[in-house]
Order: sequence, then structure tokens, then C-alpha cells
Amino acid sequence: MILLYIVDMEAKTLMKRSYLWVIICFIAVMTMTACRNNTVSDAVVDEVSQKMIDDINNLGEITLEDEDQIEKLINRYATLTDAQKNAVHNYSVLLNAQDELDTIKKDQKDQKEAYLEIERKYYDEIEHGISVLKSELKNPASLDIKEIYYLHAYLSYNNSSSTYVEIVYSAKNGLGNSIDGIAEISNMNSFVGLDAVYCSTAKEIAVGQNKKINIKIGENFYSNTQDINSKEAYFSFLVDLEDFKQNKTY
Repeated sequence: MILLYIVDMEAKTLMKRSYLWVIICFIAVMTMTACRNNTVSDAVVDEVSQKMIDDINNLGEITLEDEDQIEKLINRYATLTDAQKNAVHNYSVLLNAQDELDTIKKDQKDQKEAYLEIERKYYDEIEHGISVLKSELKNPASLDIKEIYYLHAYLSYNNSSSTYVEIVYSAKNGLGNSIDGIAEISNMNSFVGLDAVYCSTAKEIAVGQNKKINIKIGENFYSNTQDINSKEAYFSFLVDLEDFKQNKTY
């Protein structure tokens, strides 16, 4: 009996110790959790941190116009102290905004490449138009091209089409004086000199100001149909001079 009593007491003592350890561990876990929560909740939101939080909340729907603002916010966040960074609870919103902006920029780049591929099909004609202009100049080496418009016009009256390369330029004349002008080269060869105030149909269409030819193919590229390979297509675009120079020499 005495032995059983001793065993029973030891068992109860072990159980009490086990309960005690459970209680101690529970208290320790709760204390650590409270400390972490206090670290977040007690983060000091000073004037600088609050301004950062407010500016991030004001971003709204992301567009390309937000690029500068997002860059400034990211740079400003990098200058904060660790305590201030910890107080900016919506920093993830800023990171998501940067990701959205990167996606928009990539999509825009892909779209631009798509319509540039269309325009490049006409670069040979445009290059030839420049050579025709040079043949008309007294000082062709001085040619400075400002803008080029390419117009493909469907002529319903005779069921045919014509092409026009219109070049806005400056150059030096035979006396070395600078002149400004607009040249139109039609159907690859015919040269027409125009004065600088000429209101170009090609430009009007290319920038989307023609009410009838108003289907947007790309930036500064409009047509009367999505299928510009159609026989009845009537379209115009402003040549991307940077891309043109990378593909052609003039």
C-alpha cells in the first residue's frame, strides 16, 4: 500500500510538472506574440511616414502617367529609417503599382513593335522618296528631316491607289542659306515642292484628325479599315524616324 501511495504521488507530481510546463510555454508564446504585435502597432507613424502612406494611397488606377510618381515614391521610401519603413504599412501597394506599371510598359512596347512591323514594309518607298528629294536640292548633304508621312490612298473614281511620301525638312540652298520646306513624292517618282504652311492630308489622317479615316492602327497611324492590305485601304502614318534610321540609311 505504501508503495502504491508513493507511485501515485510521483505520478501526480509529474502531471503537475507537465501542466506547469504547458502553462509556462503558453505564457511564453503569448508574450512573444504580444511583443511582435506591439512592434507593429507601436510603430511610430511620424509626419514623414504618414505622408508616404497617404501618397501611396493616392496612386489609384495605374497608368503610364504615374511612372514618375511611382519612381519618386520608391526612391523616397529608400531614404526612410527602418522605423519609418516599418510604419509604412501599405508599402506592398507601392510594389504592386510598380509591377502594374512594368506590365503596362511591356504591353505598350509589344503593341508598338507590332505596328512598326507594318510600317517597315514601306521603308523602301520612303527611302526612295528621300533620294528623290535630295536630287532636287542644291545642297543635299545639308538635308535635315523633321517629319515624314506616308500616305496610301485608294482612288475610288478609277479603282486604283496611289502612294505619297511627304517630308518636312530644312536644308541649305545654293547660297548657303537655310530653307524650310515640305516635299511630296507621289507614286515613288513625281516630286512636288510645297511651302511650309501646306496643310497635309497625310498628316491630318496620321494624327487622327480625319473624320472618315479614323480607325487607329497604331500611334500616329490611322486607316479606313483594319485590313490595310485591302485593295480599298486608305491610310497614313507618321514615320518613326528613330526606327527608320536604324533600318535605313539616308
